[in-house]
Amino acid sequence: MKVRTRIIYLAIMIPVCYAYGQPDFESLNLTSAPSFILLGVEPENVTRPTSPKQFVGGLQNAFINGKVQPNFAMEFTPYYFKNPETNEGRFKSEIVFPDSNIFRNAYKTLSVSIGTSESDTTIFGNLDPGTGLGFGVRFTLIEGKPKLERFRDLLEWNEVFIKLGALREASTTFALVETPEGALHQTETIDANFKKHLATYPSYNFLGGQRGEQAIRILLSEIENEIKENGLPAAREFVERKITEYDSLERLILQKINDKKYPFAKQGFMLEVAMGEALVFQNNHWNEATHAKSAIWLTPSYRWDVSKDNKAISLVDIVGVLRFTFNNKEDSVDVSDYVDVGLKTKYMHNRWSFSMEGVYRYASDVNTEEVRRKYTYRISGTLDYKINDLISFKATFGTSFNGNTATYSDPKEIFALGGINIGLFNGTK
Repeated sequence: MKVRTRIIYLAIMIPVCYAYGQPDFESLNLTSAPSFILLGVEPENVTRPTSPKQFVGGLQNAFINGKVQPNFAMEFTPYYFKNPETNEGRFKSEIVFPDSNIFRNAYKTLSVSIGTSESDTTIFGNLDPGTGLGFGVRFTLIEGKPKLERFRDLLEWNEVFIKLGALREASTTFALVETPEGALHQTETIDANFKKHLATYPSYNFLGGQRGEQAIRILLSEIENEIKENGLPAAREFVERKITEYDSLERLILQKINDKKYPFAKQGFMLEVAMGEALVFQNNHWNEATHAKSAIWLTPSYRWDVSKDNKAISLVDIVGVLRFTFNNKEDSVDVSDYVDVGLKTKYMHNRWSFSMEGVYRYASDVNTEEVRRKYTYRISGTLDYKINDLISFKATFGTSFNGNTATYSDPKEIFALGGINIGLFNGTK
């Protein structure tokens, strides 16, 4: 088989990103968004709005003078529009731990992507050139958990966190009562409020309902004993002393967690589902919008945390993909639908990561007079190095798909990509 070589680009990429400004942790690599995959692009700049206002403002950038502009990319999670990350405890618990209900977990992790690109005949067949518009969704059905040792640290933090909530509520309510009987009544109210809150927002407490309720009940029993034995003033002092104690303890536990590399890195089995659609505005005209292709796929993966100490992180990933792509055969985007089956292995150690992946694509039908086979493939290797929190280097080398089935028999081209990523606006909001 003949092989041709080309260097795609060596560029400086400046993605716009938003950080959640909560506990310190380094985010792990994510798979490409469905809309970008169907357009056949990997955008350099992805807008990630975290509020309806930011979403509307970002969307306005996709249209100029009533026309869809190419090279626009946006991805957002609707759940955080309604539930912004202003509550520290909710952020920590929901981001770190998946919901036990897989459907509720899918709702929380659902992300929507929108992208545009200049269309071409390699990806969109015989459709007239214009602007491609892709949109898609993805969500996680099954997530892993942090390493057992780190999981225990997080459980310890969570117990302190919920006790602090109860103590602060007691401090506020005790200041309003004048008798021991009134204070005892308030402890019963705090207990009932906690149970009600846990039932309404279970993700605030990942200790588990029974264990969390027990921790609060033991704490309130200590407060009640102080009221009965030493009176209301002593109980107030006891509560304030406990607040100081647990506040200091929470800081120590968080420091212990954040001193570790990737404290929230999850391991074990994970499963992501994605689907998307691509349209082409032929000749850049609204009235010539045409369905081009749609796809649905599963991405199962398994991760091992093989680090031997808390000062380093070593992760091994095995990721699979099963994707079905349905092309618009009526308008000659392609004469065939595709089935993709792939496997990726990745090793990450501190700032370095290296991955190899291969994807086999099978066509349901081909023009046998022009194409000798129904399959093609993509093989690539990628090296990443994080220079610092703002700058990283990435290089990829391999061979990719030959467009659509019309080019299945062409000699495969080798590509090489390299770039420096510079992150801007990366900090607390």
